Amino acid sequence: MADPKYFGVEKTGFTSVLHTWGSAMNYHPHVHTVLYGAGLDEKGNLRMKKGEYLCPAKKLAQVFKDIFLRKLCQRYEKSESPWLDDLQTAKKIQWNVEIRYFGKDPEKVIEYLGRYINRTAITNNRLISYEDRKVTFTYKDYRDGGKRKEMTLDENEFIRRFCLHILPRRFIKLDRLRSSVKLSCNQLFL
Repeated sequence: MADPKYFGVEKTGFTSVLHTWGSAMNYHPHVHTVLYGAGLDEKGNLRMKKGEYLCPAKKLAQVFKDIFLRKLCQRYEKSESPWLDDLQTAKKIQWNVEIRYFGKDPEKVIEYLGRYINRTAITNNRLISYEDRKVTFTYKDYRDGGKRKEMTLDENEFIRRFCLHILPRRFIKLDRLRSSVKLSCNQLFL
């Protein structure tokens, strides 16, 4: 990020939310990250970004991936974890990164993060029926242009998928983040 061709900051802030499901309640762990348009330069001075992005999207995605995987590898190398093989594989995979610009509107940021913080794997309004031990619900098929479709699962498969998204011990669901994100965003955009 300190590359003077782009933004030239040494440090910047971000907020990330781990999201574990896709629309069909499949196990799809991914991260939603809000990267602030400000940072500290090498002298510790605050620099605000003029324009949309800190640096080109592809560059930002590669920097994030490199740092994220390097830190994970360092963490698990010490424990000789079986995860290390998976992490080596993840280095070779092209990551799907979508980058959006929210401007200087903290409400848009809060709305975006709120969709992933305050929900469970499926909401009641997506449930259509429960008949003959089968559950039917709606989902968005992103492979088909985001069309809304229906899926029917055996009750055991439905419960299995739902249970994949129950937080592990010592993980905390952030249900009060809206006010703290709003405060941070308002301070940042003043």
